[in-house]
Amino acid sequence: LAPTIDELANQYEGRVKVGKVDTDGNRDVSIKFGISAIPTVILFDKGEVVKKFVGVTDKQQFEAELDRMSQ
Repeated sequence: LAPTIDELANQYEGRVKVGKVDTDGNRDVSIKFGISAIPTVILFDKGEVVKKFVGVTDKQQFEAELDRMSQ
């Protein structure tokens, strides 16, 4: 999934911020956001969770949700 996330970061540069978290090294983040499976991708809007993808997800699904959020 990492290459897909990198592609999305480049594709949406200037419109969204993309970050990655090592959940093993940052257990507090895992607990705070209820991350129980890897990979988990969480989309935020103004600091609020708006969508959570658990498991491997197609790039098109991320694009659809990011496009919907940016309208």
